Amino acid sequence: KNAGQKSAAGILNFWEAVGGFILRRHWYVNAVCLAVLIGMGFGLFQIKTSVQLLKLFDEQSQIIRDYAWLEEHFGRLVPMELVVRFPEETQRPAEADDSLTADDLKLARTQLSLLERAEAVARVQAVMQDEFGYQGQNIVGRGMSAITFVRDIPDPSRGFDWQRVAFDRLLQKARPELLESDYLALESSGEAAGAELWRISLRLGALNDVDYGEFVKTLRGVVEPVVTSYRVRHRVLEAVVRNAAQANDRIVGNVLVLGHSNPNAPLADATAETEPVVDRSASNLGDPSAATAQARSIFVKTLSACLTNESIKVTWWHDPQVLPLSAEEAVSQAWADYIKRYTCVVIAHPHPDYDLDFIRANHPNVIDGAAMLAAALVPPDSQNRDGISQPVELPTHPGEMDVVYTGVVPVVYKAQRTLLVSLIESVAWAFVLIAFVMACLLSPARSFAGAFRPRNMLQAAGSGAVSMIPNVFPVVVIFGIMGHMGTLVDIGSMMTASVAMGVAVDDTIHFLTWFRDGLRKGLDRRQAIFVAYKHVAPAMTQTTIIGGLGLSVFALSTFTPTQRFGTLMLSLLGAALVGDLIFLPVLLASPLGKIFSVRPNKPRDGDEQSTDGETRPDMERPAGHSQPIAGSDAVTAVPASQSASPSAHAPHSADGPHINAPKVLRSDPPHVRRR
Repeated sequence: KNAGQKSAAGILNFWEAVGGFILRRHWYVNAVCLAVLIGMGFGLFQIKTSVQLLKLFDEQSQIIRDYAWLEEHFGRLVPMELVVRFPEETQRPAEADDSLTADDLKLARTQLSLLERAEAVARVQAVMQDEFGYQGQNIVGRGMSAITFVRDIPDPSRGFDWQRVAFDRLLQKARPELLESDYLALESSGEAAGAELWRISLRLGALNDVDYGEFVKTLRGVVEPVVTSYRVRHRVLEAVVRNAAQANDRIVGNVLVLGHSNPNAPLADATAETEPVVDRSASNLGDPSAATAQARSIFVKTLSACLTNESIKVTWWHDPQVLPLSAEEAVSQAWADYIKRYTCVVIAHPHPDYDLDFIRANHPNVIDGAAMLAAALVPPDSQNRDGISQPVELPTHPGEMDVVYTGVVPVVYKAQRTLLVSLIESVAWAFVLIAFVMACLLSPARSFAGAFRPRNMLQAAGSGAVSMIPNVFPVVVIFGIMGHMGTLVDIGSMMTASVAMGVAVDDTIHFLTWFRDGLRKGLDRRQAIFVAYKHVAPAMTQTTIIGGLGLSVFALSTFTPTQRFGTLMLSLLGAALVGDLIFLPVLLASPLGKIFSVRPNKPRDGDEQSTDGETRPDMERPAGHSQPIAGSDAVTAVPASQSASPSAHAPHSADGPHINAPKVLRSDPPHVRRR
């Protein structure tokens, strides 16, 4: 018991010394605290989250060792699935039927045969393997799809090719077997009934330090250009069909691609027109974003292959870096006549040499492939600097080929974003509700009806707002530091924010209760702050130490979220103590503290009026509680109110009020006996 009393007395003496120091220099302390709060607040915009399932366990845990052994001897383990979807409108009938009309035959020219659909899936898989496989970034293992079970697909060609016709027929015969596998299926219900679903299965390294969110975005950056090239192909063939209908000619046309040289020139038919080709890497395309440049490179390569088919006789690629156009040539009649030679014009890259309005005005079939690619590369969610996802309405492509990204990786990524958004929302709502409750508690009104007076409502709102500053101090500081340091925030870290705010609010209420009680007794703000220090500082310090050390035991856990929870709670509780016993007192001592002013209580019977007009409680103490006080004018009895707070008449020294050694002025009430 004596040890506990000495400990409490030591803590009280420490905080009295700290209180005297910070109150004498409250302007400087306020400036430092606000600077720390604002500086760490900027770190909140740099917070990054991570929800990697196997990162939740200690490196020496059994499950991590098992995964390491499996990946070393068998391959990657974390599943990532893509579903390439071909709506029924994009599927060409298996065999020509005598009942098909001329319009049906023209429509079939814009559709994809089973061979062409398999070819599209193979291109998507090949692009992913080249970029992320063992020869690329070494993120994924070997992918698997229905294409894995078929032989090599023949190269595309212009006009009739018996090898491709035979291969398509073989695929049609094998289609029932492929449908029995897990890699090809038909949508049986809903609006997409009849759609053909091709599954591509990938495996990521479980122990690789891969951000799932960034991987999904990067994966879209290499897959969507392939899909976009097929959408451009569909529009080109529609233009060819329309032109044939107008000219009453066979369904074949010519295409002009602007903005890039032909990346697959060796694949072009020998009878096709060619122009000088300049081999340019994606980094030299002039785009500041390497990802966008890479996506454009994949797009033009796939587009070149897509435009090599039986309905397109000639594809000409115009590269303005090889054949530049002057400003006069770009709007000349010669240029207009030149582009009219082609059935369709595709803009692969909007180079400054081109006047797009002039081109559209002089050609009826202009397809802006660059704009389509830019729309396809819009991420599934747009992020602010703080990493919070903002929903974005993605462009829809009904009746056209598209890709669905699914599997564990996108689900975990979605969980990561949802956790962060839920954290921010919960903390924001907690802040609003706690601020409302604090405003009600700190209202100066003495009755329910008086609380609705405009002046009291404004003062209550201001009091609630100011009192919330030290409550958010620990969350902003600790999580801001994590943001500045680049520390990843996981599930265990997220749970600590609301807990820390709850602890800080509890301490704030205790401090403000004693502070306002001192004001009601007629003390000035600095004396009331010392009264609050004496009553709550030892208890708040002891509970912080006990709670922090108790929770820090979780830091020994091998489960990472529990481990982070323990270490962060110790830090947050320490920051909350600083906010409530340093930041809050200096706020109360500053001009902002005037907003907490209350009217002193009316004197009771036996109370005396002090010489300065303030009400002094009765100075008598119960028998047996007298205590000699050091000073030139010692008294034989110290009032009970002074045992808990400094006298309202205690003079201020250069070091501020001294709660342990108050001096009684000569004008003390007559019932105070002197020696």
